[in-house]
Amino acid sequence: MTGNTKTGHLLSMAPFFYFAIALLITGIIIACFIRTPKKDEEVVSEAEIKAGKAAASEKKAKEFQG
Repeated sequence: MTGNTKTGHLLSMAPFFYFAIALLITGIIIACFIRTPKKDEEVVSEAEIKAGKAAASEKKAKEFQG
């Protein structure tokens, strides 16, 4: 896998490709379990959205911009 003792260079890029393939498989498995809401599914109500926006704008108004 490695070159001679003077260079210490790899003779092959295979270990990097194996690592990349392992990362790709792990990423695909994780992506399969990430859940996105459906179109007709309500995650947050309108009232909660409005309250959050009001709180954010109130907080921003109190910030000192200087």
